[in-house]
Amino acid sequence: MMKGYSYNKENIKEIAFARNDNINASYKDLIAVCDAIRNKSVNEAIKLLDSIINEHKPIEYKKHNKHMGARHELNGKKGAYPIKAAKAVKKVLANAIANAEEKDIDVDNAFVVHASANKSRVELRYPPRGSLYWGRGQYHMRIMHSNLTWARVEIGIANKVV
Repeated sequence: MMKGYSYNKENIKEIAFARNDNINASYKDLIAVCDAIRNKSVNEAIKLLDSIINEHKPIEYKKHNKHMGARHELNGKKGAYPIKAAKAVKKVLANAIANAEEKDIDVDNAFVVHASANKSRVELRYPPRGSLYWGRGQYHMRIMHSNLTWARVEIGIANKVV
């Protein structure tokens, strides 16, 4: 197991992990996408991510759904189409599949046993020097309201032991 992964399970013999840091996407959307593909087979997860990217099927937001509209496709539950987050998770899932093939894990029967997204770092944005916020030596004293938030996604796939 690689250093830095937060998944440790004893009943699975071998797990193939993949991780991507510094993703410029909403970590709240990444959380919803990871919740949607967790405990699904790899083929089902890829189909679900493709349907999100093509805007055929929304996913349910269990958290971070304040001021979000209800969707009739989800039987009145709150949801959306997080396209940017789905593309980022699909890249990580493709890397996990490649790592599983290197470890001789049967990918056709593999499941996504671990999928998580976390906020990795927040960059504070400062106003430009010529803006109205700068004056009388106040540069770097005031920050802008929109900060850059970077996220981390980690996915683990394995065959379930019966």
